[in-house]
Amino acid sequence: MSSFKTILVVVDSSVERHPELERAIKLCDQTDAKLHLIDVVKDVSWTVRLLSKDYAHIHELLVQEKVTGLNRLVEHCQSHGVPATGEVLEGLSSQVTLEAAQRIKADLILRSAKGERSLAQGNLGSSAQKLIRRLPCSIWLTRPAHEPEHQLIVAAVDATPNDSAHANLNRRILETTLELAKRQRCKLLVTYAWSLYGSEMLSHRLPASEFQVLMEHNRRQHVDSFEALLSEFGLHATGPDVRMIEGEPSSAIPELCQKENANLLVCGTVARHGLAELVLGNTAERILNRVTCSVLAIAPPAL
Repeated sequence: MSSFKTILVVVDSSVERHPELERAIKLCDQTDAKLHLIDVVKDVSWTVRLLSKDYAHIHELLVQEKVTGLNRLVEHCQSHGVPATGEVLEGLSSQVTLEAAQRIKADLILRSAKGERSLAQGNLGSSAQKLIRRLPCSIWLTRPAHEPEHQLIVAAVDATPNDSAHANLNRRILETTLELAKRQRCKLLVTYAWSLYGSEMLSHRLPASEFQVLMEHNRRQHVDSFEALLSEFGLHATGPDVRMIEGEPSSAIPELCQKENANLLVCGTVARHGLAELVLGNTAERILNRVTCSVLAIAPPAL
């Protein structure tokens, strides 16, 4: 969390509640971060342009309304002693958010997982789905029911990274989660979901005893890797705040979060399946779309 210095907060100033902004303010209370708020006005569609002669005037009024609302939110931040600026942008939400994040060199984007008016299926809105596929930095997706107080934070790691970038990402996930749990005085659960690559096929082609030996050997390798990662942070694979689970991460991690009633999942923006690396948009995107709690997806450290 101490690495978050410039936070881009995406808001909709026309709604009453702003849990994403309140979360950002709390983060700034604990660090010296600064906020930049953006509110996005969609471009006028061609059908509106054809059917309404007053579309330009209506669009201008909408922009002015957003400016007024956003200024109130900026003042709200400043009244809490948080350095904040803001701007109303026009265009596709995911695109202008990316451009703004790159322009201000944000290290965290904070926004709702799904807007109040979203028609998208699943737990992610369409803008959030587009955004996470091109992330320039970490992202915190809030869900109002889970944001007031973090009673349990789940940290999901990949204990068998095949390069230094993934290994450093694991450390950053744990560093961020441990710091956040300490500051929020909440419970922590570190999890690692593992599976034997091709296990379903192998279970039908190998003798049962041979398959069990292979599974146990594979499990022991994962346990050793997990233990090595945890030991750097004074944790142990058999500890009460650690859970190693067998299964595909895209289903096992959301199921764990649901079972444990997690308030926040901290994970990486790169996930792997078997021997192949998959960027956010595959395994990790399925995880984010299935969990019902808020999510903090950590970006890999800059090379």
